[in-house]
Amino acid sequence: MTPTRTRRSCSPNWAYPERSVRPEYVIGAGGTILTLPSLIGLAAVAAGHGLAAWGRRTGRSGALVSGRWAAAWPGATVRLTAGVVIAFVLVGQTQLWVTRNTGPAVQAQQTVMRVGTSAVLVEVRDDKPVPPAFLGELPPGVQALRLSVDHAKGTAELNGPCEALQRLALPCTPDRPAPVESRNADVRVKELYSWDTPGRGRLFAR
Repeated sequence: MTPTRTRRSCSPNWAYPERSVRPEYVIGAGGTILTLPSLIGLAAVAAGHGLAAWGRRTGRSGALVSGRWAAAWPGATVRLTAGVVIAFVLVGQTQLWVTRNTGPAVQAQQTVMRVGTSAVLVEVRDDKPVPPAFLGELPPGVQALRLSVDHAKGTAELNGPCEALQRLALPCTPDRPAPVESRNADVRVKELYSWDTPGRGRLFAR
């Protein structure tokens, strides 16, 4: 099942995979701490040469001295920026690991455990129709439903072919939307109701 939706809201996209601490992530974070101060130092050298050249052309002694000093002593810039970079990285990592284990992130992880990859949300902006090319590229056995959310009314509606609705034990009433009872619905429908119905309002299908 691949529902498409017309409005953005909280969703299991916040979930992290079971193996969330990947080697490339650790290498990237460590590489940032180790190399970014040196890169800033190289940039300071280049900027110092440019400043000195500008000062020499314009006759500004202050710019000439400052530029030559920055180009000759990049270590001072590296030491200064190293502390700032490390502080930013540590603060960012602390924020990341705290949010991973609280609130919506935990709920999203639980949703992924219950549903897995059997339901995928694809956002279509500005109430545009689903591109036919996208539907044509869906693998065999995968069907698309459109999830429209009305925040003003606090409702959400699933639209699609009867075959797709019946696979989820949903009513198929082309003439009018039928309310969905979440207690007896498919687990994927329950998760959609939990995440994508504004204010825990009503979910309809047709």
